[in-house]
Amino acid sequence: MNRSEGQWIQPELSSPVHRGLLDKPEAGAPLGMHWTSDPSIARSIFATPYGHVVHAEVPISSVETNTEVLRRWGVSDAEQEKAYPEKEVPIKSGTSIKVTGITSPDRRVSPTNWKPGRTRRYNPAREMKA
Repeated sequence: MNRSEGQWIQPELSSPVHRGLLDKPEAGAPLGMHWTSDPSIARSIFATPYGHVVHAEVPISSVETNTEVLRRWGVSDAEQEKAYPEKEVPIKSGTSIKVTGITSPDRRVSPTNWKPGRTRRYNPAREMKA
């Protein structure tokens, strides 16, 4: 390979995403397709009262764009997004994502007020399935 060829070898673009889960994710279990680009939405809506927030990087090619699949799985459309701004990022089922960390709740606070506790960060990121 000559020097000019090397400049075109680049990793795929990715985007940070977050998902609130009621329980800590199990090893080997898929994490699901419904993710958000806003960590506060993952915390306040989907991780309450004692859930966990998974932080990940997803390749742009793994974002689901098939409208039939999106409709079937109830992904927000433009009208829903106006009324309920979820900032949803649907991920293709079974694709690999890189989990960069998991935030556990602080269980000492009231169940109606989710507060972040400990965040376990993974460096390098752990590969898991959506």
